Amino acid sequence: TVDSSGGHTVAVYFKDVDSGLEYIFNGESRFAIASLNKAPYAMYLYTLAEQGTISLTDTIHVTKAMLEKSKDNSGILKDDENLPRDMSIEELISYMLRYSDTGALRILISRYGADGYKEYIGALGIQDPAVMSNVLGGSIAAAEAGRYLEALHRYMETGLFGAQLKDHLMNTRNLMIRSGWPVARKYGWDEKAFHDMAVVYAEHPYY
Repeated sequence: TVDSSGGHTVAVYFKDVDSGLEYIFNGESRFAIASLNKAPYAMYLYTLAEQGTISLTDTIHVTKAMLEKSKDNSGILKDDENLPRDMSIEELISYMLRYSDTGALRILISRYGADGYKEYIGALGIQDPAVMSNVLGGSIAAAEAGRYLEALHRYMETGLFGAQLKDHLMNTRNLMIRSGWPVARKYGWDEKAFHDMAVVYAEHPYY
């Protein structure tokens, strides 16, 4: 992240999945979360679908007016020439993860809210879910991103919709963390923050 003086702050979290070995650099620093929340929010929606609370085939009629607040944000939905049109929940999740589409996230939040999400991420071990409860804002430390990755990895391997989540995260538009191994990632940036968190499927997988 870039501070007001033009300086930079960097934090790193690493964990070897097999051995549990961790390395954390600058682990106490907090950063604007940018778009990292979109991955755990998608996992939350998939969990609701598993429970039968929502259906991924339900549709929302998406209009240009619904995307007005997102016209300066990331993603491609705001430029879709085929709007208005009906979009399924699964399609909106795809836009949110593959293109980091903030408009898709706003639409999903308008339907499903953030109250349940706050409780959900607290159960994942996030130290202060209150700072991330609105999904669109808040802050995060590197080790918290690690806890997100552990939960995402677990869900991708065992969840009913884990294969869908993994496919989305392995086919994101922007590549920040680079590896010769397959990578399931969620990147995020805003004006002064640049992040990436990933499960790297190496011979010994790591976060």
